[in-house]
Amino acid sequence: MGTAFAYMEAVHQNTIMQANEPGAGTPPLALSGNHAGHHFNYQGWDVTLQLDGVSREGHVSGHADLRAGNYSCRLVLATPHGDGASALRALAQRARTLIADREALAASIKRSGGDTNPA
Repeated sequence: MGTAFAYMEAVHQNTIMQANEPGAGTPPLALSGNHAGHHFNYQGWDVTLQLDGVSREGHVSGHADLRAGNYSCRLVLATPHGDGASALRALAQRARTLIADREALAASIKRSGGDTNPA
């Protein structure tokens, strides 16, 4: 357990350094215990990124929670990432893509006169 925690702490430090580099595309992180995360707004949506842990093989796991109005969902990393910065970038990109797709669908439905809040 101590080794896993030490490794996660090293991942956090590496992630913070990479995330804070100019042009890195991932905003600064908040650390809490053995987790790292970030919150941002995108096109009126609240997005929370969270690194959850590191496997014995060194793969970083994480998720993104997205909320807008009465809609919410969770995206989970499905591919292995060797560091926290790449995991956060992947989650942020997937969140933005889902939001853009959902907004495009809502606009299309609205133009056709249908319900703008598909379930």
